[in-house]
Amino acid sequence: LLLCMKYTILNDLHIGTLRASGTSPQSAKALRQYATDCLAKMLKDIDNDLIILGDLFDGFQVPLSDALVTLKHFTSWLNKGHKLYLVPGNHDLSNDSSKLSTFEFVSSVLAENPNVKYHRGGGWLCESDSIYCISHLLHHLVLLGGEGTDLTNKLCEPRLLGEFGVVIEEMG
Repeated sequence: LLLCMKYTILNDLHIGTLRASGTSPQSAKALRQYATDCLAKMLKDIDNDLIILGDLFDGFQVPLSDALVTLKHFTSWLNKGHKLYLVPGNHDLSNDSSKLSTFEFVSSVLAENPNVKYHRGGGWLCESDSIYCISHLLHHLVLLGGEGTDLTNKLCEPRLLGEFGVVIEEMG
């Protein structure tokens, strides 16, 4: 979780995780519930625009109940008037383009809202704020910033985040 002046960036939530090894059916269900409860709590506290930077879901297909709860939480949060940017991660899509993943399903439903943008392959998330995304699926790298942008004042200090290799830096 990275909080900036204008955006919150979340990645690797892995909602709908299905673990068999080392778990009982009850603990596996509790883990799935914990993930959706955490999303609800985070969304309650987020009062700015949000970038989901991959691996919202734990796999190509997760239980429908987890997808619907996730959709409900985001829909309620979007009713506050915020913007949502969705970028898939390697867990969110299928190698078989004939199949619709949970991430694509949820993203396409949410994208009916004009404040939601789905970026399958990356690109400009918000050109006016110089936010450019190169999808994790393509290069495992996301750059935020733009020519002449002072990120220390405009967004936040440079830092490296998690396995995504998310880099925030001034370009130039």
